[in-house]
Amino acid sequence: MSLAARPAASGLRELVRHIIQRDVLRASAAKSRGWMVLVLDAAAARVLTPVLGLYDLVEERVTLVESLEKKRQPFPDMTAVYVVAATSESVAQVAADWRGPTADPYADAHVFTLDVLGDGEMAVLREMARKLRALVELRLDFLALEARAFSLDEPRAFRVAPGAARGAALDAPRDAACARKLANLLATLGAGAGVVVRHRAGNARARACGARLLDELAQGGGGGGGAAPVVVLLVDRADDVLTPLVHEYSYQALVQDVLPVEGAARDRVRVADAAAPGAPPPDGAYVLSDRDGLWVELRHAHVAAVVRRLRARTRAVLVSNRGAADLRRGRGGDLSLGEMAAALRRLPEFRAATAQLDAHMTLARAALAEFQRHRLLEQSQLEQTLATGVDADGAEARPRDVLKAVSRHLAAGADDDRGDRSHALRLSAAYVAAACGRVAEAERTRLFDALRPDARDARRLRRLARRLGVILSSPSFPPSSPPLLLRTAPVLIWHVQRPLQTLRHWTARGPASTINTW
Repeated sequence: MSLAARPAASGLRELVRHIIQRDVLRASAAKSRGWMVLVLDAAAARVLTPVLGLYDLVEERVTLVESLEKKRQPFPDMTAVYVVAATSESVAQVAADWRGPTADPYADAHVFTLDVLGDGEMAVLREMARKLRALVELRLDFLALEARAFSLDEPRAFRVAPGAARGAALDAPRDAACARKLANLLATLGAGAGVVVRHRAGNARARACGARLLDELAQGGGGGGGAAPVVVLLVDRADDVLTPLVHEYSYQALVQDVLPVEGAARDRVRVADAAAPGAPPPDGAYVLSDRDGLWVELRHAHVAAVVRRLRARTRAVLVSNRGAADLRRGRGGDLSLGEMAAALRRLPEFRAATAQLDAHMTLARAALAEFQRHRLLEQSQLEQTLATGVDADGAEARPRDVLKAVSRHLAAGADDDRGDRSHALRLSAAYVAAACGRVAEAERTRLFDALRPDARDARRLRRLARRLGVILSSPSFPPSSPPLLLRTAPVLIWHVQRPLQTLRHWTARGPASTINTW
């Protein structure tokens, strides 16, 4: 079904929010009386959670949100609005609500699916035709996480992607699902027509995925097309395995790496306030969403810049408040993040205005405390050396020196991580990924002796090595064999080092609805 023309919105997240509000909730309310019950399966819950809050739902006459998979209380005087994945399991559960000798659970039903229904699923829904007031295929089976960031909601993709030689057709069903979701994303953005797909030359898997993408767009009728063709770059993770393993120090990345993040949209952070040890955060958790203007402003900035901005804003608040005169006389420039957060809480007249500032002071302080506890500055330098083959001074790294430094770092942290071995495992995995085809027996022994992995973690490293084609131990390689480091320029590093040249090269437009290589 082709949805009505959609007005311009400030980013992908707002666009998806507008579609759900107008084409789902308001369209259902126009055909119903009174309040409505929103029934979601697990996939739909993940799609809606990042874009709609409870207040938004109440504004659209939704009084209750229910899980499709759970047993539900009937509300025969209320309309049910189902938003579910276009799978046989979810469709069967929807139809099961209206089957049997008992009274209907709801007054009527409006069914919205995240993707196009197959013939089998359509036949199942015909059974409830007498109560079916609307049936709409939304094509929204992706997660709009930010204004310019999305996810295809394929959590196993990384586990599968590096598992074969570069460019191999490793998992055709999963690749097809990703291509279909990407086609739905482009159609939602109105870019279904005139798409140009580009990928690295010789990558058969990327080419097959691009061809499937163009087929899906052609079958779906596109999204109307824009003023100019849209260029889609398909980069196989096998071209650059290291990037997901190395630490990145934007504010958002550091919070996700070192703090306990919860929720379907990974937007709820629980952290004890260092100013009051053991005390829970306000309202149980800090919620990081686009409604938090400070989070939107700071999340992609380097954490050092975030600390500077938070300090400057806190000083400005303290200086403008008479009650903080004792703080601004001689000490305002020397306050720590914890002292500043405590000072903000002592300003009742500013409490509402400084709530977000206080929250981010607490989060930044907690994140930096974990950063220091896990010695991530030293680890980051080792990760960069593994990724580029040069040390912090720009000199070519000697493989034996790199192994020695990595082993020393792992051994030093073995007793200090309080059971959290994720960062040490990432460094070990980065070392394995940087190996050029093999890790000699002596090298593997030294690495494992320093890491001291349990059986599960050892299996994880061996599985990663096997997927990457790296031999961790083999009698054909004598213990005296020197380790070899990867000497390649990963795609993203190459792009950053030659920004103007590669940007023009990568996004050069070809004929619409074609596949090109770089």
